[in-house]
Amino acid sequence: MNSRVLFLLSVRRGFGHFMRCSNIADAIFATKPNAEVVFCLRGMIPTDFVDSRIKYFSSPDRFDAALIDQLLRRFRPELVVFDTMLPEPNVIPLLDSVKSVYIMRKCQRDKQLDILNSTTVRTFDSIVCPHASTEFGFKIPDDVLVKTTFVGPIVREPKPAETLAL
Repeated sequence: MNSRVLFLLSVRRGFGHFMRCSNIADAIFATKPNAEVVFCLRGMIPTDFVDSRIKYFSSPDRFDAALIDQLLRRFRPELVVFDTMLPEPNVIPLLDSVKSVYIMRKCQRDKQLDILNSTTVRTFDSIVCPHASTEFGFKIPDDVLVKTTFVGPIVREPKPAETLAL
């Protein structure tokens, strides 16, 4: 696992993306307690759920090349995670010097086929799918499938103390 990780995610329609990335960050911290993690969010930062180990930035509506370039220069991550949003084509060359991961959720048919057939999805070093392979429901092209790991839902284990507090 890398020690500097940049997550690009959206919180415009709820907190699912935020919670998934927070759970991944927890797993990173469990194996690398000194990891540096940055969340760049499209939308408002959900202040009730922030983790003091993570740095948060709110971005404009788009993760365009200028913003990505600025984040890469400023933070110098070893890994960039795109949570369910493919980057714009002009961002791809900026990722040459860094490992990149795409979190690919099952979505509406037309959009899913666009993703699976895109050249952009093929540029990622790895693809994480938070579904079981049997529930994904789409044929993934072989050159994309070889990079894809089906991990099932990315959820937080319950903590007894937190459960009792509720």
